[in-house]
Amino acid sequence: MQNACDMLEFVRGARGEKFAASPVFTNVFTQQLHRRRWLGQSTDAETIEDIIAVGRDCGFVPFFEVLWFESSVIDYEVREEFSGEQRNLIKTIRTPQGEHVLVDTFEPFQSRHVSQYAFAAPGDLDAYEYLVRRSLDRIEQCRPRLKAVIAQTAGRAVPYFTAGSPHRCFSLISSQDLIFLYMDEPSRMDRICALNETLHSAAVRIAAECGFKVFFSGTEGTLYSPALLRRYALPHMQARRRLVRELGALYYLHECGRMRSLKDDGFYTELRPDILEGFQPPPSGDVTDLAAFVAELPDSIVTKGNIDLNFLLDHTAGEVRDAGLALLQAMAGRRHILGGSCSALPGTPLANFRALVEAVAIANRKAAQ
Repeated sequence: MQNACDMLEFVRGARGEKFAASPVFTNVFTQQLHRRRWLGQSTDAETIEDIIAVGRDCGFVPFFEVLWFESSVIDYEVREEFSGEQRNLIKTIRTPQGEHVLVDTFEPFQSRHVSQYAFAAPGDLDAYEYLVRRSLDRIEQCRPRLKAVIAQTAGRAVPYFTAGSPHRCFSLISSQDLIFLYMDEPSRMDRICALNETLHSAAVRIAAECGFKVFFSGTEGTLYSPALLRRYALPHMQARRRLVRELGALYYLHECGRMRSLKDDGFYTELRPDILEGFQPPPSGDVTDLAAFVAELPDSIVTKGNIDLNFLLDHTAGEVRDAGLALLQAMAGRRHILGGSCSALPGTPLANFRALVEAVAIANRKAAQ
């Protein structure tokens, strides 16, 4: 495939190929590949060019994530501090209920980790709700950065707009803390999830007007039970899927870790994303036989992923090509985008990305015979 339009047509079923290739990787991967000292934001021009360069060099159209809240929507003050080689971005959020602090920590040539979340306890929820409402007031501020991303990619990649799941906003609350908040404040969390989705939906409309064609979210199904997701996430995610399709765009769902319980519960069948990504094999996931797993999903869903990340990191290009080809041959013609089961680990050889592209070319030729 030569450009983003080809990939989007493939997902929509408008092309003859059965398979495509697009390994999952992020700015964490390109940061180390290009020896960038600090991790860039997803909307930085340099970061975008790094991602496009990998795809061009390896022969595939890359997808890449655009975090819209990096576009001046969230209302906080940022201060940078250094402690030896460690760099901290200290983000102070001022609300009528007081100050709250989020600390992002960076090491040279390493990805970010959050060393302090802004909100953790039921008493923080008034301030959290205030921030979400304040962000809704500021939503138009994301428009210039989003337009710049679309102009820069110019069909060379598929930027996907990450609106987040309804129970998460700006990564200000840890996943573990969210579980306790659901237990302790269920009615309040119902209301905040609805408010979060109002914010996300407003952002989706703006992004569509700016030219985005793919909208992304995840459930964090490894951490949350099907019952919790069904109550707090599924209705809002179904509403967003309807909105995305009304806008003529595609809905892209990523899952890290275990997927079987959600599949058995009917979650994916009810949600029906256009692209479903992940399918991690053990030990990080539970998809031991991709063909059997996806046979229980609606044919309209284009699946993506499944090559184990450590296999992709440690094995030869020939072994990766053979594994990819074996996987595609077992898929019985179902449309699939071959790639890693999640974001490629730093140090993964580019030759192994090229091997996935080669496997797809071979499988498409065989499928056409």
